[in-house]
Amino acid sequence: MMKRLALIALFLIPASSLFSQEYPLAAGSPHGIFIFLSNRFPSNGYIQVARSTGNKNRQDLIATIEMPKNLDDLTDRIQTYEALFSDLGHYSDSDIRKMWDFMQVNTVIDTLPPVNYPVMLLAAGTAYLDQDAEPGVKYTYTITYYRSGKISDTKKTNTVSLPPETNLPVPVYHSKNADTRKIYIDWQVDENPYLYSFRVYRRQNMAGDFEKVNVERGFYNKGDSLFLVMNDRTTSPRTVYEYYIEPLDRLANAGKPSSTVVVSGFSRNDIPVIRRFDVSKGSEDHAIRLFWKFINRDLVRSISIYRSEIYDSAYTKIAEVPPADSVFIDHVPGAMENYYYYLVLQGIMNKSYPSARVGGHAVNLSPPAPPAQVAAVPVDGGVKIFWKHENPVVTGYYIYRDQGYNDSLRQASGLIPASMELMSYIDSSSSLDGNHVYHYAVAAVNDGYQLSDLSAVVAARPGKTTGVISPSNLHGGYIDEHVMLVWDDMNPQDEYLAGYHVYRKTPTTSFERIDKDLILFNTNTFSDTTVTPGTEYDYAVASLDESGSESPLSSSLNVKVPGHPDRPEPVFNLRLIRGSGAIILTWPPESADSTSTIRIFRYEPGGQPAQIGEVGGDSFSYQDQTVVKGRLYFYFLLVADQKGNLSVAGNKAEMRY
Repeated sequence: MMKRLALIALFLIPASSLFSQEYPLAAGSPHGIFIFLSNRFPSNGYIQVARSTGNKNRQDLIATIEMPKNLDDLTDRIQTYEALFSDLGHYSDSDIRKMWDFMQVNTVIDTLPPVNYPVMLLAAGTAYLDQDAEPGVKYTYTITYYRSGKISDTKKTNTVSLPPETNLPVPVYHSKNADTRKIYIDWQVDENPYLYSFRVYRRQNMAGDFEKVNVERGFYNKGDSLFLVMNDRTTSPRTVYEYYIEPLDRLANAGKPSSTVVVSGFSRNDIPVIRRFDVSKGSEDHAIRLFWKFINRDLVRSISIYRSEIYDSAYTKIAEVPPADSVFIDHVPGAMENYYYYLVLQGIMNKSYPSARVGGHAVNLSPPAPPAQVAAVPVDGGVKIFWKHENPVVTGYYIYRDQGYNDSLRQASGLIPASMELMSYIDSSSSLDGNHVYHYAVAAVNDGYQLSDLSAVVAARPGKTTGVISPSNLHGGYIDEHVMLVWDDMNPQDEYLAGYHVYRKTPTTSFERIDKDLILFNTNTFSDTTVTPGTEYDYAVASLDESGSESPLSSSLNVKVPGHPDRPEPVFNLRLIRGSGAIILTWPPESADSTSTIRIFRYEPGGQPAQIGEVGGDSFSYQDQTVVKGRLYFYFLLVADQKGNLSVAGNKAEMRY
């Protein structure tokens, strides 16, 4: 079946390859820098190790190496270093005795078969492990050899640093075999002069962390390939194991691990089978009850449940439940529909055969809740009703409406299919009258054909054009520095009157609305406090109904606001020009007489106006050279006469410099 195996003490490198190197040699290891000193035992002398870092000339003596003095000394050394390199082999008492006997009759270590290669060299005094070396630091070692108390030679090692790098082959899974007593796996690698051993890691039943395990290890050669072998005799039946190995070089530096191999201790007789599977109506709407039985629950990790609306295909997994369960309530998305099911038992390694397929039928006998957040607004030609679609079992809606006289609600639409979160419907019936307010409600129907109660009632007036009567008999005049306007109350003539808008113009302008908010229908007066002395105005008023329609303007009223006798006329038509390093203000020539002065005021948003300059009345420009780029400025002018009387402010002008 396979080649003869070398197990337990794994040694993959031929002896000639181990010692075909120049001495001394420094190499990284997981526990420090390993220094190969010599292949000769220091039997009649000793070896000193000095260390230097980087390019420094300073050398620090760090060790003096001698040959073991006796068998006990050798044993102590082996036990000390085996704790560091335990993955590479273990010395028995017999192995230690053989090594001691070999050292008594030989001068070189080359032909001594290693049980644990780095431990053998360290214990024999032919190598040294610098455990104080720090990662990232470059080290060079000076090795001095002493014989009979005199220096026989001095050599330097190569420069080396931690952590070490490896170039070991990645093991590739080849084959496996399992029975009730053991699990066998082998991995294939290319021949490599530095591959020495490997570690084995294992995990049980696809859960938890991988742990290093002490199992039988070995190798065999076949053709140009090397096969790494593992025999695990600590396994249990009906258990799933995962393994991977980590190759090691001769100093226990690890290479890249293999991929994971999964091995099962199951037979086909261990695959659980569903013995009974059936369905019944659930205990509530939109529910189907599934129940089942099977044996060998200890071999099952979970139960997968699959469902489709088609018997032959399109099954999807809807749930995974523990093996202790025997009942599952499926809350299906629709009622009055057929659903089909099957089960699969998920074993630790193997799935069961799919169960038989069974079908079930769900109902829905509970009426849905009425729609929420209903609203109605006028739109061109009718009324648009909005509501929220929040219940997934609702399939559609009906609209109910009265006849515009606050009478009983009647169905006004066919079934409106549920399609989006915010539903809407436009009632554009030709029977709608733009002068009436209509009341609406919405009812929902679910997949069990159950109808809800009506929603909250909302009202709206259709967006159909109706004639709006203009206000009549507009009259008034200038009183106490404001213009007072009065017109006839239009409520008796239009029951849907909502209010009024007031418009104003000067002889050189067009009518513009001057009220900030709608003047409500129960008010038919308006006070204009924004007039300017010495100005002539025309006023007009328009009516608005509840649909937002606005009447034509009323007949206009002309009002002349007298000028202030003690104040100069204000300066209007102030304009701003962006200049080089300044904002230039200009106004019409002869805006003030030569005996007056014009004061220039400026402010920024949120600030208070401040005077920044003053020019004669015959001037018509000013340069503001104190502006800052990017800021917004507002300007206005005041005229002062010889008596110190000030005009009101003219127009305001703004500019961002």
